[in-house]
Amino acid sequence: GGRGGGRFDNDKGRNGVGVSLLVRQLPQEASAEEIEEAFSKYGQIMDVYIPKDYYTKKPKGIAFVQFPDADEAADAEKALDGTQLCGVEVSVQVALQKRKDPQFFQRGRGGGRGGG
Repeated sequence: GGRGGGRFDNDKGRNGVGVSLLVRQLPQEASAEEIEEAFSKYGQIMDVYIPKDYYTKKPKGIAFVQFPDADEAADAEKALDGTQLCGVEVSVQVALQKRKDPQFFQRGRGGGRGGG
């Protein structure tokens, strides 16, 4: 039998992973729970990711909030950009690169070995 389609039938997020918003200027003590609480008013959230510095293991002051629906992500971006979150004014924008996406690292590399 057929395996059926993917989990997301309405494929608004182009490749099915949705849209990530980049939140900047966060305090180091900001928690994923606080961020999720603020953003979840605007739609379903798949993931909240707070990158940490490789050496200091401290948060970098940014977070990625992943929405399955691009429209909801856009609503949250408009509503929360420049507002108070975790006690500070934050900047919110659509993240251009997908985090941990291997294709991101391969892009922009020159073609084959040609030339001569």
